[in-house]
Amino acid sequence: SLLDFSRCSSRPPQEAAAPRARVLERLMSGPMHTAVHRGRFVLLALFFAALGLCVWQVANISPPSSTAVQLLPESHVVERYETWKQDFAEEDSSEMFVVWGLTPGDTGDHNNPELVTDLLADLDWDPSSREAQRWLLDFC
Repeated sequence: SLLDFSRCSSRPPQEAAAPRARVLERLMSGPMHTAVHRGRFVLLALFFAALGLCVWQVANISPPSSTAVQLLPESHVVERYETWKQDFAEEDSSEMFVVWGLTPGDTGDHNNPELVTDLLADLDWDPSSREAQRWLLDFC
């Protein structure tokens, strides 16, 4: 050919060494390949039999009897709240406590839910005026 420079080299041409096949290629090209190829229809039948068995088992699962799902133990604060909320919704009458003279605030430890917060008194709250007494009377 016109651009063949192989004759210009003083070294003789070397034969390229064939790359060695990887372990998986050697395994799958030998007896394993023959076994899989010969037994492919048996493997396909076993696969569909297992698939059918799984579908049959899924069809036998009964749906849940209720929509209530309890993921936490009964003693957990979230589960106790859910129970309290359901009990509160079922009662026809319930007690309610209204407290005046407090300011909102959280003085508890945010990383330890066992420690409770302190009540913060509102020092500006004065129920002794006539307007405050009338409002409290109308509220009740």
